[in-house]
Amino acid sequence: MRSFTVITALAAFAACGVGATQKQTIPALRWAENATNCTFRDADDGRTYYGLSSRDFEITLAVDRQELEKIPHRAKPMLGVFLTFHYKGNDKFEELQNKMYLEYTKHSQVVKGSLDPDDMLKHL
Repeated sequence: MRSFTVITALAAFAACGVGATQKQTIPALRWAENATNCTFRDADDGRTYYGLSSRDFEITLAVDRQELEKIPHRAKPMLGVFLTFHYKGNDKFEELQNKMYLEYTKHSQVVKGSLDPDDMLKHL
């Protein structure tokens, strides 16, 4: 599952309205195997955890090891992941789910946006 892809944290950071009242340039951070501040862990709960940290954030993306096998059997093909944010700063922290993206860099730079849970339920 490590070849799952490089996780683009830029989207996660762009989706976080830190200091939303100020317009700031948000640095791009990427998860890469064996890179500084990047972690990878296969857990006993059947999930694989990818972690990315910086001075102000810790982001963990969890994926069920069987998730790719489940996609074709769903009413609407989708990849289910669980994102956890831990903000260590003092400013306001707001996640903007509609601005989160996952980039599959090993698959021709395919970028997929997140699905709104309420809209998704209407389509199912």
